[in-house]
Amino acid sequence: MRSQKSLLISILLTAPIWIVGWVQLSNDFNWARLGVFPRTLSGMIGIVTTPLIHGDWLHLFSNLFPLIMLIATILMFYPRESWSVLLMAYLGANSLLWLLGRSAYHIGASGQVYALLFFLFFCGLFRGDRPSLAIAAGIFILYGGTIEGIFPQPESSSVSWESHLLGALTGIVAAWIYRRAPVSNSPPSSGSPSIPLLEQEGYLPLQNAKMRYLFKPTQQANTKAKTSLPLYTIPRNANYKWLSSLNTSHRVKL
Repeated sequence: MRSQKSLLISILLTAPIWIVGWVQLSNDFNWARLGVFPRTLSGMIGIVTTPLIHGDWLHLFSNLFPLIMLIATILMFYPRESWSVLLMAYLGANSLLWLLGRSAYHIGASGQVYALLFFLFFCGLFRGDRPSLAIAAGIFILYGGTIEGIFPQPESSSVSWESHLLGALTGIVAAWIYRRAPVSNSPPSSGSPSIPLLEQEGYLPLQNAKMRYLFKPTQQANTKAKTSLPLYTIPRNANYKWLSSLNTSHRVKL
C-alpha cells in the first residue's frame, strides 16, 4: 500500500515535466531560454523552470522514468525527510548550477536525477545500517553506469555535466544532513497490539493516527498494586458521550 501511494505521488509530482515536455516537443517549440543561464539575472528563471524543458523526446524520457522511480523510493523509505530532500534537489542543485555552471543555457531534469540518486546511495554509506545499505546497493546496480556523467565529456560538449556534478554534490550534502534519520522499511501497524505492555516496565502505550487505547486499572494478585493494561482499542473520532457511558474506572490514554 505504501509503495503504491509513493508511486502515485511521484507520478503526480513529475506530471508538470511530461505535460510541458509533450506541449513543447509536439509543437517543436524552442524553450531553451527558460533554462538556467549562469550568473545572469534573466537566467535565474531557470532555477525554477529548467527541469521542465528538454531538448528532445529521448532527453525527456531518459530523465522522467528514473526521476519517477527515485522519488517513489525516497517517499517510501525516507518519508520524514522526503519533502526537504526533494526541495533541496530541485532548488539547491539548480541554484548551484546558476552560480557555477558555464555560460550556456542548461535544460533538463538530470540535475535532480543525480541529486536523488546520490542521496540514496550515500545515505547507505553514511548510515551503515542494513536497510540503507540494501537501498544503496540496489541504486548502484541500477544506475552505477551513470556516474561517468558527472565528468566533462569532450565528445558530448552539449551535455551539461555541471548539472550532473552539482546535483550529485547536492544529494551528498542532503544525505549527510539526514544521515541519522530512521529508515522506514515496514508499514505501520493498523491493529491493536497482541501482547499488552505495562507502562511500569518503561513502554509507551502504542497508538497511531486512527486508534487510541483505553486502559483499565487492575489489581495484581500478590502486590495489590495497580497497573494499567490495554483493554480496548477505539477510534480516535469516537463520541465522548459514548466514552462517558463506560465504567468510571476506565480512562483514555491519549
